Amino acid sequence: MRIKKRELPNYVHLFQDGDNVIIFDLLRQGVFETNIRQVNNFGLLKKYGVIPDELNSYEDNFLKLWARSICYNTNIFSSYILLTYNCNMKCLYCYERNINVKRNDSDTKTVNKILKWIKNEVKFNNSSLIDIAFFGGEPLLRNDLLVYLASDLKLFSNLNNIKFNFTLITNGTLLSPIILLELIKAEVKTIQITLDGWKTMQDYLRPLKGGRNSYELILKNISENREIIKKNNMKIIINVNLNWLNSNVEIIAPLLDDLVKIDLGNNLILSFSEVFCPIGEPSKSVLYEHTMHC
Repeated sequence: MRIKKRELPNYVHLFQDGDNVIIFDLLRQGVFETNIRQVNNFGLLKKYGVIPDELNSYEDNFLKLWARSICYNTNIFSSYILLTYNCNMKCLYCYERNINVKRNDSDTKTVNKILKWIKNEVKFNNSSLIDIAFFGGEPLLRNDLLVYLASDLKLFSNLNNIKFNFTLITNGTLLSPIILLELIKAEVKTIQITLDGWKTMQDYLRPLKGGRNSYELILKNISENREIIKKNNMKIIINVNLNWLNSNVEIIAPLLDDLVKIDLGNNLILSFSEVFCPIGEPSKSVLYEHTMHC
C-alpha cells in the first residue's frame, strides 16, 4: 500500500517504511510515527492538527503573525553575531564560500562597537531579555572574542537585572573540555551542532579541510564532555539536515542510535531542518549512489 498523494503544508513531510509512516513537522519540529491507513485518512490528520483545514491561509497567517511578533517585540533583544568567516571545514553546500569579502576575523575594536550598540538598543527599548547567537564560519576559531563578548554582556545583564541567553552555533569539531569550561564561565550553555545524517553522509557533505572525516570527531567530542555537560545543565542541540537529498533520511536511524549511546539524557535536543541542493552541486542521484556504497 502506498501513501495517497495529498496536498500537504510545505512544512509537513511523510516518509514511508513498509506500512509504517514517519511524519516530520518542520514548523513545530515534531516527529511521530503512524501507519499508511491513518495517513490516507485525510480527515484524521486534520482532526489531530497535522494538517490545517485551510492550508494556504493558515501558513500565510501564521508566518505573518510570527514575523510581526519578532519585528515589533522590543522586550527581547535578539541578534546573531558573526565572529569570523574562517572555518576548519569544507562543506559542499556552504553559502559563505561565495561571499566576495575579505575574510578577516572580527577584532577587539569591532567587538566593542557591537557591545556598545547592543547595550544602547537594550536600554532604549527597555528590553528584559538579551538573546545572542554566536556563529561563523566556525566561531570557536575565535573563542577569545566569543568569551569576551559573552562575559561583558553577562556582567551588563546582571547589573541591570536583565535575563540573557547565549547560544553557540558550531560544527562541533573543536569542542574540548578547556573550551567548554571557558564557555560555561561566560554562561554560554546552549550549543547547536549541525549534522547531515549518519557517518557516510556527514563525512561526504561536511568534511574537514584536507579531506578528513568529521562525524566520529564530533561525536567523540560530545561524548568526552558528557559529564561537564550534565553537571552544568548545558543543552546540546543536534540539528539534522533532512532534505538536502532524499537518501539521507534512510540512514537517520544509525545516527539516532549513536546519539543514544552518548547518554546525554535531557541535555540533548534533536531538531530537523530542510536544506536544499544549490544549483551546480552534485545531483541527488550521485550523492545517493555514494551513500549506498560507503
